[in-house]
Amino acid sequence: AQATFEKCDAIFVELHSGLRPELNPELTERFASLYNFCQRRMDEGNLKHDSSAIDDAITILSHLRETWSLVVSKIETERPAPTTDTSDDGEEISVFAVEL
Repeated sequence: AQATFEKCDAIFVELHSGLRPELNPELTERFASLYNFCQRRMDEGNLKHDSSAIDDAITILSHLRETWSLVVSKIETERPAPTTDTSDDGEEISVFAVEL
């Protein structure tokens, strides 16, 4: 069981490392708070053998996963054909415009 919680901690580290505050500080702060809450609840559940704490974290993470799945589906269905642009060094690049 301890190995499972160590994997959970590693996942939370990865989730935090994927946040980009330079793009949207407020949104990043919100996600960081959610990740911190979930990690605390997982740790509490592990230390106190409290399955309800673990369930709290799983519920939130499940909603996040579902939300991201919906975003990906929306992007895939609404993605326009790429247009070609030229970078500063003259190299052709594909450009996608996606409105969320």
